[in-house]
Amino acid sequence: MIWQTLAAFNLVCTGTLSTIGEGPIERNPYSVEFRIDPVAEQFCMNSCLEVEAIHTVRVDGITFRFRVNGTSKTRHFYQHETGKYIGEDTRISPDGNLSVLRDATCKIAPFTGLSPF
Repeated sequence: MIWQTLAAFNLVCTGTLSTIGEGPIERNPYSVEFRIDPVAEQFCMNSCLEVEAIHTVRVDGITFRFRVNGTSKTRHFYQHETGKYIGEDTRISPDGNLSVLRDATCKIAPFTGLSPF
């Protein structure tokens, strides 16, 4: 895979976080920094308090998280060609549905490690 020939790197992403529920849509500025080791298929975010396994590494991008659990869905991915990061968290419940969407543009930066220290 192409990612396996790359050194580890960071992605610095900025964009919008939208919260969609029963009321009006809330939009706020959003930023996140991913620390990514594509060979080890691991990543962490921001201050790197928790290292996670990457769900899928493909030529066209990385799916960081993908989970479907009953009434909830989580999907976070980065598209290499466009430099876009999309994060979707959805919960369906009798009390009302809630979706949190992250839409950001990312730039590759030097790797700062998979540890907070």
